[in-house]
Amino acid sequence: MKILRRILAFILLLVLTLVCIGFLLPQRVNVERTAFMNVKRSLIYSQVNEPSKWKSWAPWFQDNLLLKIEKFGPTQGNESVLLWQSRNSSRPESGKLIILSSNAYDSIVFEMDFTGYGKTSGIFRFADSASGTNVSWKLESEIGKNPVSRWFGLFTNRMVGPDLEKGLRGLLKISLASRNSDNVVISEVMVPERVILSVRDTCDPRNLSAKTGKMFRKISGFIKQKGLKVAGNPLTIYHSFSRDIFDIESAIPVCTVINETRDVKCRILPVQKAVRACYSGSYDKISIAYEEIQKYLNDKYLSVSGPGWEVYQPGSGRESDTMPSQTDIYYPVK
Repeated sequence: MKILRRILAFILLLVLTLVCIGFLLPQRVNVERTAFMNVKRSLIYSQVNEPSKWKSWAPWFQDNLLLKIEKFGPTQGNESVLLWQSRNSSRPESGKLIILSSNAYDSIVFEMDFTGYGKTSGIFRFADSASGTNVSWKLESEIGKNPVSRWFGLFTNRMVGPDLEKGLRGLLKISLASRNSDNVVISEVMVPERVILSVRDTCDPRNLSAKTGKMFRKISGFIKQKGLKVAGNPLTIYHSFSRDIFDIESAIPVCTVINETRDVKCRILPVQKAVRACYSGSYDKISIAYEEIQKYLNDKYLSVSGPGWEVYQPGSGRESDTMPSQTDIYYPVK
């Protein structure tokens, strides 16, 4: 009997000790995983910033395909919401995902509410590296004052960590699948002052290549006639454009200001802050780059302050719209 009492006393003491230690354990638990992805961060960011796209890579959606998905609010960014409800009677699950704060291409703060299991807050961070993007995914949960829950919290990293790793692998896979073979790299730059010789005219969009080619030949002939030194790559400024007509100004930078003629004008372009899209691919698909740069302007809340222009790098192949080319697109911004 004494042995039994001692055993019970020992068990009680052990339980009390564990409970007391439990009260000393953290009330919040954090789980974080990182991954390098050989994809530009704008593509990865777009997969996270739009809640409806989570179903293509997030592990909780991949493990239960019988889900009813509903979207509310904006499509992406702040206050965009995704609701889900399982159609699987053996695994009744529901919940809500909301984007709380979206800092374009840098970070996304979100909250997930798993009905019956509580809320979890999280943050994605994106950082450029030499050949891709470093992505970190962190989750944080409040486990309350219950000492038993706090003990379970010690195993959260081991239990949830594999889900985050699986999700990052899925995010990489879907980002790679969305990557177009034509490459676009967006950056903000300061464009220095330039002296240009230019010819301005209007044209039908269907004849753009032939028209700019003719304008560049006129400027090149003028430069050769005057013995001038070229100071940069040829460019075309788009003053206005519609479905039927473009108002364009083709130009070549030179080293000195000279007297202009009726056909060839000379002027100085001032120092400008601009967003630049470096595009590599066939020119007939350059709309991809324009879509990317427009998305960047919208995400960063930048206002365009003047006409945009294209700069054609050496060997750009502008003599044919289907040849591989490298074109830099610029939009001046405030």
